[in-house]
Parts: sequence; C-alpha cells; structure tokens
Amino acid sequence: MRLIGLVLALSLLAPLAAEAQTAGKPARLGYLSLGSRETAALVPLRLAFIDGLRGLGYVERYNVVIEYQFAAGDRDQLAGRAQHLARLQPDVLIGEGFEQPTP
Repeated sequence: MRLIGLVLALSLLAPLAAEAQTAGKPARLGYLSLGSRETAALVPLRLAFIDGLRGLGYVERYNVVIEYQFAAGDRDQLAGRAQHLARLQPDVLIGEGFEQPTP
C-alpha cells in the first residue's frame, strides 16, 4: 500500500519537473506524516521518496522545497498540520503512514 502511494506521488511530480525548470523556481511539496521524523518503519519509505525525486531531477533545497509536518502518532494533530501545509499552497501534498488500525 505504501509503495502505491509512493508511485502515485512520484507520478504526480513528473509534470512539475519541466514546469519548475522552465519557470526557474523550485517545486514546493507539502509532506504530511502520521509518524515522526524518526519513525523507523517510515524512514526507508521517505528515503525512497527522496531517491525517486532525485531520479526525476529534483534535489531538495536546490530545485524542490519540501515542507515536512509530523503528527508523531497523534491522529488528532493531522487536520491542523494538513491545514498548515495547505496554507503554504504547495504544488503537491503527500501523505505518509495513514493506515487504518486493525481492531
């Protein structure tokens, strides 16, 4: 499921590559995670995402700006953090770690 989200996010970014390069301004991404920056299970996914961006010609802090927001496992924080990202008007919003808990 996470791989599908990663592939979808990267496919949404591909058209931005040409636009960002011709406009001369970096692409802006909003990255929302239920986990924390250090969540062990999600770090490899995040690293794969950064590597995928690099494969599309995006280098963080060079031609892409990523605004990260982490809820640190607190689902109640997600709405506020998502609103914060939306106010920044990123080109793309990416969500990570939103699996439904099993009863």
